[in-house]
Amino acid sequence: MTLRGGVYRNRLAAENRDDAYCTGARFAKAAGQAAALDGTKDQSFTTDSSGLLTVHMDLSQFTSAHDPEAVGVGDSLEFIFEVRADGYCPELITVDGSLTRRDAMRSGEDIVTLVSAERAAPFVAAQTVSYTGRAISVRRHTGVIGPSSNYPGARLESTIMLWGADGVSMDDTGWNFYLRAQETGVSVTGQKAVTVRDASYPFSSIPLVSSSVEITSASFEKLRRHAPHAARGRAL
Repeated sequence: MTLRGGVYRNRLAAENRDDAYCTGARFAKAAGQAAALDGTKDQSFTTDSSGLLTVHMDLSQFTSAHDPEAVGVGDSLEFIFEVRADGYCPELITVDGSLTRRDAMRSGEDIVTLVSAERAAPFVAAQTVSYTGRAISVRRHTGVIGPSSNYPGARLESTIMLWGADGVSMDDTGWNFYLRAQETGVSVTGQKAVTVRDASYPFSSIPLVSSSVEITSASFEKLRRHAPHAARGRAL
């Protein structure tokens, strides 16, 4: 399979996402090899017999404009990978660097299920909800999410991969994504839409757009208030 990706360090503390990007971080295919494979270019990796894909990296390369010194205790690391395989939808994978392998296995965060695809078409590549600051993936969640008596607000973050979309460049500002009510098509208020130019990563081969919105009980009130009403009348 084909892999691209990169590392972000202390992304929430940086003034902007680019300042947290570790531009010098590279890949290696085996332990003991020098990490020299450029994540902004296609790199070919193979899983083992159990389906495990391992990417080796060098901690000393995890420096950024925001954090030019060596990684220390308390630093937050985020690994983001774009994975492509023939006959399947691409995957955008985020790995929390604070999790041990056992933690990741227990939570299922290190398990990726590839979905077969007959043709390329835009799709939701990542979707998370956060109630207390920790993002939880809900991309394939079929239950209910949103505010409750315990959590009055929920932040929903969505990333769309414009796979197969024609005429889209990485500098494009004409594409965006908004969350809408399924029944009415009314857009949820308070959304922050991010265009391709700012949503895509330095290593992306497929353009991205994203949106972020804080959902509260007031969000649903506004949706109901702006929903179109059916007109009643009598034929003459």
